[in-house]
Amino acid sequence: MGKLPFRQVHLDFHTSELIPDIGVQFDKKQFQEMLKTGHVNSINIFSKCHHGWAYHETEKNEKHPNLNFDLLTEMLNACHEIGVETQIYISVGLDEKIARAHPDWLLRNKDESTGWTGDFTSPDYHLFCFNSPYLNVITEQVKEVAQKFKDTKGLGRVRRF
Repeated sequence: MGKLPFRQVHLDFHTSELIPDIGVQFDKKQFQEMLKTGHVNSINIFSKCHHGWAYHETEKNEKHPNLNFDLLTEMLNACHEIGVETQIYISVGLDEKIARAHPDWLLRNKDESTGWTGDFTSPDYHLFCFNSPYLNVITEQVKEVAQKFKDTKGLGRVRRF
């Protein structure tokens, strides 16, 4: 077995379409310096968050409407330049963009309530049923990311359910 990374960071952000100017202040050199200062040698970087938006160019999803460049690629390149290993995070089971378009794909309890929230209009993230067309959508998104970003140590996702 190879040497395990000493310090792994999960760069966590979930950004609504209501937030303007996504990534406009991204500075590659500053990002690299912060990783060095923190002695980070492995990091999870977002492809897609719980709101459903991609942070890169995509044909299988939609890039965040307020992001004007490929943030994922810029972050990956910055990490690789300084020898920081990368994994790509894809939110699986939570996607508010798709939930609004397809509430019929959501996980339902016996009483027809939806997941954690009780009903579709309650604030929170909404869980998807994998025995619905959602499975095909997320599978295509994962395949695209796996094929497009082969320079990483893998794909990851974090579930809180």
